[in-house]
Amino acid sequence: MSRVAAEVVVAGPAAPARARVLIADDQAGRASEALRLLLKARAIRRNDASTPAAVVEAVQATEFDVILMELNYQRDTTSGQKAWSFCRGIQSLDSKLR
Repeated sequence: MSRVAAEVVVAGPAAPARARVLIADDQAGRASEALRLLLKARAIRRNDASTPAAVVEAVQATEFDVILMELNYQRDTTSGQKAWSFCRGIQSLDSKLR
């Protein structure tokens, strides 16, 4: 996660107690840990997924307010088309996701 994105989370208004975030990261590391700490400090519930299939399963089982994804879908592909296609598919599972 970039420093800018982290600042947006911290600087925003207090999150409602019911807020739930899905973090999709196939290479959990420092950014994922930083997000965990930020969300915990704001009392935001967090779920994790490490594969596209796990994201689909989580969205089908739980209603999320936000999904933050940083997944690799296919090696040596940089166009982003797979990611955009996947995002549209996730949106079709939950009409509240934009």
